[in-house]
Amino acid sequence: MPSLVPPPVYYDTFTAGMSTIGIFNTMLGFLVMGILGPNLFVLVAMLSSIGAAVGYGLAWIPWFPSGVNSTQTLITVSVIADIFWLMQEASLSLYSFLIVRKLVRGHTRESRVYQTVFWFLELSICACRVPIMISRAEVFRNGDNPKLETRINFYHTGFFVSIALCESWNAYFLLKKFYKARRHQRIVTRSSSPMGRLALGRNFYSQLARSSEIRLASLATIGITRSITFTVLDGPVSQLDNFVAAIETLFPTLFLIDILASKLTWLEQRNREGGAGRAYPGPHSAEFHTRKSKLVRDEEAIPTELKPVALRSVDHHESTKSKSGDFTECRIQRLDVDGTSEISEEQDRGLST
Repeated sequence: MPSLVPPPVYYDTFTAGMSTIGIFNTMLGFLVMGILGPNLFVLVAMLSSIGAAVGYGLAWIPWFPSGVNSTQTLITVSVIADIFWLMQEASLSLYSFLIVRKLVRGHTRESRVYQTVFWFLELSICACRVPIMISRAEVFRNGDNPKLETRINFYHTGFFVSIALCESWNAYFLLKKFYKARRHQRIVTRSSSPMGRLALGRNFYSQLARSSEIRLASLATIGITRSITFTVLDGPVSQLDNFVAAIETLFPTLFLIDILASKLTWLEQRNREGGAGRAYPGPHSAEFHTRKSKLVRDEEAIPTELKPVALRSVDHHESTKSKSGDFTECRIQRLDVDGTSEISEEQDRGLST
């Protein structure tokens, strides 16, 4: 008796949901790039998202009852889907690579060792994907074959293990730098130099590295888990593999949140340092004279009684005396970085001459 259950349509399948996640992350990447401008970190997240969107979207045609019966079409679509899956999963490691490359810059030997091993593992990831594409094409051409299935599972194991090793290699350098930064921070915190404390965390890449510990460990865990679950696609293990694959597809969202959070932290620290304790330009610097010239031009618009009587760097103070000789009011004029003037008043009673 024929089955009365109709074949699943596109959005009733797992691959449709994964493709939708990739499309959403791609649009989110455009929004973040519109905020921050061109950014390699955002581009990597978008590259992985596009790979997931196209790879999982095309997977419905050869592996579900899509109505396509042409063998050549099925092989072509399968190969294209594998290429985009490779782009999705291999590009996840590039995000960490961009951070570590900045951290090891200036250490020639360390940088050379890191990049050699990293690109070897990336090539291993690509090398494992090529036999998978060829084996799947043979399955569509000649039908199911246990030997081909075993070969596909074998290379998938090597593929996910290579991803895990690549992320573990990135994690080693990032966590080593993170440990050194934490150790240096403890030493500086104990010191009495306020400028030493302000020097911590000024670099955008350092902020990204400090937020990568759990993320990198999770990526390595996902690679190891998928290398095991993909070979046993049956029952609960198959559901676990789908769950881990979904988490992997969601990682670009975490990347974009990481980028925005790191940029926000960097801007807050820069503004805080600029408002309290930042070293202003000296009296012999070109920037000082530029700011002074802007101040002179702006003084014409300030009432005479509010004009400063002393010029100290970019802070100007005017004090007025009452008849009793006490200071009753202190007006402070600060020249902002952009050259505009801001007048504020502070009442300070009880001070004597």
